[in-house]
Amino acid sequence: MINLCKTPPTLSGKQFTFGHCRNLSDTLAAACVQAEAILTVAEYLAAGCQSAGAFVACNSAAQIVSRHHHRHWANRMVQESDTIRLINSFGDKDLLTPYGLESSSDGFLWATSLGGERISKFSSYGDLVQHLQLPGSRPWGLFQAGRESLWVCDLANPYLLRVRKDGIIEHRLHIRNNGQDLRPILGTADGNVLYLILANSTGRNRQLARIHADDESSLEILPCPTPRPSGIRVHAGRLYLSSQNPPALLSQSLDENKIENWTNFNNGMIPDFQNHFVFTDNHVWLTAMGRLTRLNVSGEVELVIDAASLVGYPDSNFRSLTILDTPGSSDGSILFVSDKIHNLIHSFKIY
Repeated sequence: MINLCKTPPTLSGKQFTFGHCRNLSDTLAAACVQAEAILTVAEYLAAGCQSAGAFVACNSAAQIVSRHHHRHWANRMVQESDTIRLINSFGDKDLLTPYGLESSSDGFLWATSLGGERISKFSSYGDLVQHLQLPGSRPWGLFQAGRESLWVCDLANPYLLRVRKDGIIEHRLHIRNNGQDLRPILGTADGNVLYLILANSTGRNRQLARIHADDESSLEILPCPTPRPSGIRVHAGRLYLSSQNPPALLSQSLDENKIENWTNFNNGMIPDFQNHFVFTDNHVWLTAMGRLTRLNVSGEVELVIDAASLVGYPDSNFRSLTILDTPGSSDGSILFVSDKIHNLIHSFKIY
């Protein structure tokens, strides 16, 4: 018998409830939720244990979660939908491993090339406007720094770069903690307060941090609710954090001084290997490998689209995504998604 380190939590309690499965009409969906709860309980019981039994318990639970997730999403996924239409794919001659993607206030699109030592500016139609060379860099994430500029995260160097929308670098923010240089890969801003995902030179050993944009010494490492955070955004007074595997989208109120009271926004029902996400007025769009997933504002899955097949590249691996509104245009709101495998950005009209 496996001897785990903790007394099991009550399964009828708030944290480990199976009751919400009754509201799911799909038996695979219920199995998916239950498998997720099994993994949560196993991880709770095995916390701090070094025994082989604890490892086997967690590994077995993780396999159950993975198996049910794959079955569930394979049954639900569609290739086409009347809620989304492919407009264009572009960038193959100008991008090299695009990871970060963000729209600017002047109606243009910025993309990072992780393998190209530069960021690039495109029109909403996919025309290249300019390259901004960043020698020696590995630019990963992009996020807003106010209406006039963007922050660029650099995997190769311990800096955040603030870039104006005309392509001028106006500030370098040194990221270090207790004398140790750290590398920012993703971030989001709440006014002058920045929330960052930090990593080592390979993108691993990720940490969550907070820093004030005008004070390099203010960097603070925060408790992170997942070992592999893969996306981060501030929206409507809350900080949101995604996890690749096991998949999750978590949130935390910014009204509290301590970032530690995380809640699960979507009950673990999004597909495996979830990457980035973006909010619209009524939905949340997620990338996960070659899939696009749409949630409603309550975190419930509404749609899973096999977007890789829709764009004609079935082996795509989508990373970042952003929304660009085009007032006066028949395209309306456009969803842009970066494809790191094919060095492309795909644009979709969303309804």
